[in-house]
Order: sequence, then structure tokens, then C-alpha cells
Amino acid sequence: MNVIVSQDQIERVIPNEDIEFVRKYREMYGNYPTFRGLQQGKHTVGEVHPNHSKKDLKWKTYVDGLGKLFSLIVMIVSKGKGEELADIKKTGKRLQSLDKKHLFVSKLEAFTYNIFLLENVAQEMELEPKKFLRTCNKIPDFLWENKKLVIEVAGMESEKYINKLEDAKKCFSDLGYNVITLDARKFERANKFIEYYLYVCNIFGFKPKKEVLGSPYKYLGFTQLQRQDLQKYIDDNINKYNELDRKGQYTLNKYVQELHGMNVRQYKNKIGLPRYSTSVSKQKIIDYKKENPTISNQEIADYFGVSKNTIQGATSGMVGRNN
Repeated sequence: MNVIVSQDQIERVIPNEDIEFVRKYREMYGNYPTFRGLQQGKHTVGEVHPNHSKKDLKWKTYVDGLGKLFSLIVMIVSKGKGEELADIKKTGKRLQSLDKKHLFVSKLEAFTYNIFLLENVAQEMELEPKKFLRTCNKIPDFLWENKKLVIEVAGMESEKYINKLEDAKKCFSDLGYNVITLDARKFERANKFIEYYLYVCNIFGFKPKKEVLGSPYKYLGFTQLQRQDLQKYIDDNINKYNELDRKGQYTLNKYVQELHGMNVRQYKNKIGLPRYSTSVSKQKIIDYKKENPTISNQEIADYFGVSKNTIQGATSGMVGRNN
């Protein structure tokens, strides 16, 4: 007998604590969790939801246990907040290519496709081709048939994944395909997107483009809603970095790197905020210099209680005394 189960029925049997985990994750990190992101995380459920019955489980074990229900839970939470991510309903993928033709799970998969798009070779690529599944037990990320080239963006670290990938590479080679494995792990963990871009360009012989080096976040697949969420977190926390716990500092650094391609110190300098909450802003120094052009840099430094080098850096090129 076939039984049809509605989405409302499914929602009723999902434990509320699992829905609450996703909701708390969203509040803590400013974005929704992804299946792969939780698999790669080293934290426990309790760090997000201290009262969860599975609080001692690692994220990977927890999300593996949820399986296909995970995407539905994320969709339920996002719908409840008026931020429904429609693409999660079917695939769990929510990072969008620049041409809006494809969705991806990881930032570096989306970035890789967008690099191919910028180089006008994306149209030659087949994404996640099923033709190798039966013979090689693997669906690669990209197939460049014209060049007989299989491309895999390796973002997972489990021994099982690595072994499966190695077996598949041999199978692809036996079928007459060259294999390029882009090791995304070290870049994605450290949010080194410019370095990853240069790495990919070097492998494929692409000439790096200034627009990507200047703003790599545009090519990571974030939707407008996601960018707004990340920027709000930055705006809410950028001026209290030293007051945040280690997790908060990591998250802030991650979001600044993803959106602006720089660290917190560089970003604060760019927008004219002091590096430390107790220091004086660059704009205040500039304004004071304009009002007092005949005062020496040392006198300005004494006035604000900072070093002379700080004053010289902030007022370089301005009219007035330069010593």
C-alpha cells in the first residue's frame, strides 16, 4: 500500500529541538547552516543549543543522523522568519552562480564555476555528470568533455571521502580522462578566497582579473539576502571586536573576509573606525589637523594619547606641519 505523507505531517513529527537548533544557529552565526558545513564543523550541538537532547554529539554525527530531513528543517525555519530559501526545498543547495543557472552547496564550488564563467568556458562544462556513476561510483563536480578533463572540488576531509575520491580518480583515468582535483579544504577553512582564485588560475593558465582580486565575495554564490545578513552581523559587531568571545571573533573575521576580502583590522581602517575601541578614529585626527594646521604631529599625538606614527599615518599628504 502506498502512503502519501504531506509536508504538514512531516513538520509535525520533526522534534522541535531540531528546529530550534537551526533557529539558534541562524541567530548565532547570521546565516543558515548547510549540510556540508555541519559535516566539516568541529563543534558540538550543545554549543548552539545547550538544552538539546543530543547536545554532546559533534555536528557531523548530528546532521548525518538527520539526513534528508535537514533541508526541510532549514526550510521550515527560514519560512517562519519570512526568509524562505526556495532552493533548499529540493536540493539543499543555496549558493547561486552569477548567471543564475546553477545552485551549489559550497562557496568554492560556486566560486570555481564563476571563474569558468568569467573565462568564457563555463558553457563547455557539464555539472555533476551522471555518466560515471555506474562505472566509477562517483559524480564529479565538473566534466570538460572537449578536453577529456574531470574536475573535482575537494572540500571534505573524512577518510571515507578521500578513499572514494582516490578510487574514482583511477576509474576516470582508466576511461581516458585526465583528473584535476582542486584541494579546497585549506582555502575554505581559512577563508582565503583570493589565494584560492590564484591557485585555480595557476592550474588552468588563466590570467587573474583585477575585479576578482578586489572583491572575491561577489563570486562566492551568496544571494542578496545572504549578503544582507552577513553585512548586518558585521555592522552590529565591528566596533566591539575585543568584547566578543573567540567564536564571535572568528565569525566576524569570516564574514568580513567573505564579503570584503580583507581582515577586520583592514576593514575597520577602510571605513575609518579605530582599530581598538579605546583608540581614536582616523577621521577625528584628520578633523583636528584641519582645525589646527600649525600644530606638530607630536602635539596632536599627545592630545589624543596615541603615537606620533599614528598621527603621521592618518594625516599623510595633508596641508600643514608634517613633523
